[in-house]
Amino acid sequence: MSSRTITSCNRNRGSVYVLVLSVSMVVTVVGLSAMNISRIRVASAVGDVDAAKAKLHVQSYVELIVHRLGKDVAWRNGHDSGQYSASEAVGNVAIQYMLVDEMDNDLANDPMHDARLYVRAKVNQHTRIYSVLLIATTPPNLLRNPGLENGLHGWSGVGPLGSCSLVWQSGTPHSGLGCVLAGSRSNTFAGPHQNITGEIVNGQSYYTEVWIKGTLPYNKKWVVLDLDTSEGMKQAAFYDAWAGPGWRKVSGILTPTWTGTLHGVYWKVGTEDLTDDFYIDDALLVEGTGPLQVTMRPAAGTWRQEIEQQ
Repeated sequence: MSSRTITSCNRNRGSVYVLVLSVSMVVTVVGLSAMNISRIRVASAVGDVDAAKAKLHVQSYVELIVHRLGKDVAWRNGHDSGQYSASEAVGNVAIQYMLVDEMDNDLANDPMHDARLYVRAKVNQHTRIYSVLLIATTPPNLLRNPGLENGLHGWSGVGPLGSCSLVWQSGTPHSGLGCVLAGSRSNTFAGPHQNITGEIVNGQSYYTEVWIKGTLPYNKKWVVLDLDTSEGMKQAAFYDAWAGPGWRKVSGILTPTWTGTLHGVYWKVGTEDLTDDFYIDDALLVEGTGPLQVTMRPAAGTWRQEIEQQ
C-alpha cells in the first residue's frame, strides 16, 4: 500500500472523529440547554405561583383589615398615616398594611376623612403591593328633610294619635335656614311626625336624636315610634331631659317590636304632661345604638397595583 493511500485513510478517520466529536458536543449542548430551559420553566412556574399567592393574600387581607377597622372605633388614634404595620406571618407569606390620609396625612383629626389602604405581601422573593381607597360612611338618616331646610317637606302634624299645626320659621333655628313650631296640639301624643313605613325592621335598634326648644321651662319631651299594626297601636318611646326655653338635644335608643301585620310606622315628638308648643330642628334616625358610627368601605374602581417586584 502506498504512503498516499495510508495518508488518505488517516485523513478520513480524522474527519470521522471530528464529526463524531462535533455531533457529541451538539448533543451535549442541546441536552444542557433543555435542562436549563426546564429549570427556567420550573423557576418561572414557581415564581408565578408565589406571585399569585401573594396577590391572593393581599386581597384577603384587605377584607380582614376592613373588618378590624369596623370593630375598633378608635382605630384612627392607633395608626400613623404612611407607616407600615408590623409584619404578620401567614404560613410562608409575610404581610403588612399601611393607611394613608391623602387629604392632610393625619388619620386622627377627622373621622370622615377617607384613607387609602396599602397591603404588602411577600412570598419567598416575590412581593406584591396593592391599594384600595376606603371611604368613610355613616348610616343613612331615615328621616326626610331632617334639618327643615326645605320647609315642611316630609313632615306632618296629623298622626294616628293626635294632631297639631306646624309652622316653618326662619327666626332662630338650631342650625341652617329654619325650624318648625308645633302648636295647637290636641293632646300630649300630638306633635311633628314623619311616616317612615318600610324603613323599620322588627327588633332592630335605632339611635335617634332631635333638637327641641320648649316654650315652657318644664314638661319633659319624648320621642316615639308609633306602630300601626293589625293588633292595634304599639309604641317604642323614651323620655329625655326637660327642654326649657333654649335649644337642647333629646336622644336615645328605640327598639320597635310587634306581632301581626304592620300597616304603618311614624316617628314623632310629643310631651309627657302638657300640650305646650315647642320647636324642633336637626332630627336624626339611624340604625344602630349611637350617632356617627363611621364605617370604612372599599370604594369601587379604586383598587390598583402599586409595585411588582421579582
